[in-house]
Amino acid sequence: MTKKFKKHVVRIAVALVMFFIVMMLPIDRWFEAPTNVYVEFALFLVPYLVAGYDVLIAAFKNILKGNALDEDFLMTVATIGAFAMVFFPDSSPHMAEGAAVMLFFQVGELFQEYAVGKSRRSIVHGAVDHVEDELLGHEDHLGAVDVGKRADALLHLASAVGAAEVLELIRLLHGMLLWGWGGWMK
Repeated sequence: MTKKFKKHVVRIAVALVMFFIVMMLPIDRWFEAPTNVYVEFALFLVPYLVAGYDVLIAAFKNILKGNALDEDFLMTVATIGAFAMVFFPDSSPHMAEGAAVMLFFQVGELFQEYAVGKSRRSIVHGAVDHVEDELLGHEDHLGAVDVGKRADALLHLASAVGAAEVLELIRLLHGMLLWGWGGWMK
């Protein structure tokens, strides 16, 4: 797991804990109407902002760039709309819906980030295994690997994977070259 992913997990976990704490608070018993609505609004706004500040920032940045109809913008509109239901007199004002929608969205983004990272690592490891097979196949009659064919295979692999995977690939290949071909991923 990357440091960014771990921070994302912690942020979502903190927001979820805050959300459930606010859900359990007896706000209606502590405050009279209409003060209870404003207190509830403020309290649910905290986990909403903890969980979704990056979504809100991305939405506003994309609006400034002219890309208004992306998922961040639509999520921002949906959650602000859920919070705004408090202003309609015939509705039951409960801001938990806006915070919950943002939390569910962020949990989904977290799963997506995890799956994409796992897929990329799998692709890189598969490509490295393929190159290892290719390189081992280019031995001369003394058992030494042809350096020119090794370089060609490495360049081919580097062009096949994205820029984000190249550093991981270099780290893996560096280990292979230093410690030999056997047992380099242990």
